[in-house]
Amino acid sequence: MVDPKRLRNLIRATPFRRFALVTKDSVRIEVTKPYGIGLDPTGRFVVLGDPPVGVRSMVPVSDFQELVIEAKPSKKTAQTVAKIRELRNASPFVPFQVITDDGRKLVVDRSFQIGISPSERELCYAGSPTDFVWFNPARIRQVKRVAG
Repeated sequence: MVDPKRLRNLIRATPFRRFALVTKDSVRIEVTKPYGIGLDPTGRFVVLGDPPVGVRSMVPVSDFQELVIEAKPSKKTAQTVAKIRELRNASPFVPFQVITDDGRKLVVDRSFQIGISPSERELCYAGSPTDFVWFNPARIRQVKRVAG
């Protein structure tokens, strides 16, 4: 059985870490975002849903047999995300470039052009209002300031 206290701590963790709940009949529910899942105040029911839509279902905690926690990102990936966050939040902001393992060069001219997911497992780059790229930070080869 899944420990409700451990589950509540995972849901509230910062940064959020992906995890999965496995039911007694082996159905795996992937939890990739810190919203859309919760526990009722008694800790007896897992509440599943989407914030705009509302509660989709309530499942007794006793129906889950396993809690699978995704491995933490590598130290190098965590350092890369920390560097991007530092550059993005710098005051004054200085443009920087993210170079991916497939050779793409993403120039971040303004801080709002790059976002970090709560789990720190995805980054979003907005090159223009219609050009968005989601990618795993493990694919970053280099982050550097743009000379100018």
